[in-house]
Amino acid sequence: MKSLALVALAASVTALSTAGCSAPAQDEGSTSETSEAAYSSGTWTKVATCNGGAAVLDVDTSERRNVQLVIRDRAAVDYLQSKSGAPMVNARHEIVVQAGEPVMHGIYKASDFGADDFWSYRVPDFYDAAIVQRVGRGIKVTIAKRFTPVCEGGQWGYQGGCWGGHTIRAQVQEELANWYFDDCR
Repeated sequence: MKSLALVALAASVTALSTAGCSAPAQDEGSTSETSEAAYSSGTWTKVATCNGGAAVLDVDTSERRNVQLVIRDRAAVDYLQSKSGAPMVNARHEIVVQAGEPVMHGIYKASDFGADDFWSYRVPDFYDAAIVQRVGRGIKVTIAKRFTPVCEGGQWGYQGGCWGGHTIRAQVQEELANWYFDDCR
C-alpha cells in the first residue's frame, strides 16, 4: 500500500514538473493574473495575492481542494531554488507548489486557507518537500529535508502522509530554507 501511494505521488509530481516547465512565457509585468497556464488541465483562479503579486494562491475551480502557490518574486525564487537539492523553477522563472494531495477543506476565499497546510515533493529527491502554511496574515514556504505530517484527529503521519486519514498540518523537523510572504489577501 505504501509503495502504491509513493508511485502515485511520483507520477503526479512528474506530471506537475513536466506541465509546469512547458508553460508559455508570460510578460513579467502581469503578476496579478492567475497561473492558469502553468498546468495543462484544470482551471485555476486566484484566491489570494501576497505582497502585491510576489506570490499567488490559486484554487482549481472544478475541485476546490486542489490548491497551488505560485511564487513569482525573483529574490524568493532564486533563494529557495539555491537551497533545494532538486530543480523547482519553471520556464517562467516561477516556483509552483501544488498540493501533493487535495486539502481536506475546500478553499473559496483567502481566509479559508489556514485550515490545512499543503506540500509538494520534488523529483527525484523524495526527501525534500516544499511546504506551504498560513502564518498570521501571511504564507510561509519552507523547503524541508524532513517533516512529519499531523493527521486529522491529531495522530502523527509518516513522511508521505497519513494512513487512513487526512493530513492537515506539517511539523518541520529539518529545514533547508524558508520564505515568508507577510501580507496575503
